Amino acid sequence: MINNLKRKWIRRYLTTSDPDSLVSGSAGKAVSAFHRAVKKSEAYRRIMEVQSIRPGEIKSPDDFSKRVPVTDKNNFFSVFPLNEIMAKQDFPKIRNIMTSSGFSGKFAFGADLLGRESSSRFFVDTALDLLFNTSLKKTFLINCTPMGVHVETSLPLAETSVRSDMVIAILKKVSVHYDQTIIIGDPYFMKKLVEEGCEAGIRWKNLGVSLVMGQDWFPETLRSYLANLMELDPEKTTDRMMLATMGLTELGLNVFHETPETVRIRRMAQRDGHFREKLFGTEKAACGTLFHYYPMRFFLEEHTDGSLLFTTLSKSTVIPLIRYYSGDCGKLISYNELVRLLAQFRLADLKPWLKLPLATMTGRATNVLPYKGQPLYPEDLKLGLYENENAARQTTGYFVLSVEQEKPLVEVQLKPGMTPSAELGKVYSRAFQQYVKPELAIKLYSYHDFPYGMELNYEKKFLNLK
Repeated sequence: MINNLKRKWIRRYLTTSDPDSLVSGSAGKAVSAFHRAVKKSEAYRRIMEVQSIRPGEIKSPDDFSKRVPVTDKNNFFSVFPLNEIMAKQDFPKIRNIMTSSGFSGKFAFGADLLGRESSSRFFVDTALDLLFNTSLKKTFLINCTPMGVHVETSLPLAETSVRSDMVIAILKKVSVHYDQTIIIGDPYFMKKLVEEGCEAGIRWKNLGVSLVMGQDWFPETLRSYLANLMELDPEKTTDRMMLATMGLTELGLNVFHETPETVRIRRMAQRDGHFREKLFGTEKAACGTLFHYYPMRFFLEEHTDGSLLFTTLSKSTVIPLIRYYSGDCGKLISYNELVRLLAQFRLADLKPWLKLPLATMTGRATNVLPYKGQPLYPEDLKLGLYENENAARQTTGYFVLSVEQEKPLVEVQLKPGMTPSAELGKVYSRAFQQYVKPELAIKLYSYHDFPYGMELNYEKKFLNLK
């Protein structure tokens, strides 16, 4: 009862407050978080010593942004043992350790402590209620994220990892008894699951299924493809949704998330190049993702190379991260700034109902292939991969982009049972060329012949560049 009342208050606060008031004070809290980190973390104190920084001289947000060094996996997690990164008194209380995907070749870590389960659970439950009205609908949750990623929630929960057969069995036997089912997982796995579910006779509409997709960036063409299979309209349906979320193991599972309005805004930007340029400010054909974030949990900054920096603000943070560089590119947009842009393009009806600030995420800084002075982005190829429904149905979604014999080469993995053909290659080629200028060579592989990443399908982020 108390938690329900708290969630109602939070909903009212996030939807009726002045947007600027939600952000005000966040920079000052970052200064306080810096001093807590110095006090709690031996590793962070040593970083300050090496950098010849006197913590007592960091007094203002301006001091913080100009003088506090950037941290990342290389100078933090790769250098110090975990018991020096955390507060010494917290290390014996560890309840759960989480690792990052290892996508970069190095691991970062997150940790939960004994006794903190209720606060983590409350935040997850509140976020789900904001998006899916779980306090009003009998809801079942299925966690399909890779092994070791736990979702702390009070909702009925199944954790299947990347076993689509388990999910389909649960949908048939359990979901029929609930008003809605929310499935959390990676976009590649979701594609596999939805396709196999259709083949198994699952009626997604009848079960009230929504998808929450994280771990990897996905294009609007994939959302359209899956929405068609699930009989939902991403621009109109609000009782069943397909939303992106983004988290970092070091920071939490749900640092950013979409809403129905940000989805509609992104889809409009994908159709309108001028609006896309104004909103995302990149040269890519593919839209970045437009996310809300919670300024009371994180202070965000724009790094000089176009990436974002994160500072954790909570006093109960187990692993303090200060000006943490993740390598994810994007820019910050205030709520009022977005409202003004929407009005400029006569899209005022798309104004988000949450008054939270926003960030665009446009990919990783290193995720580009230079070719004759013209960058090639895997995100643009992902748009083409799902452009044609018949071709989309035949691929796992995995591809690798490289240059071979002075020409860009795209190697695509087909699903089990699908056979490469020259005709299918031409379909992909026509779709890709809608979004990239250089002529591409296409090579299709049957499922087991694909030479990249077979040992960790759906368990690890996939590197699209060779």
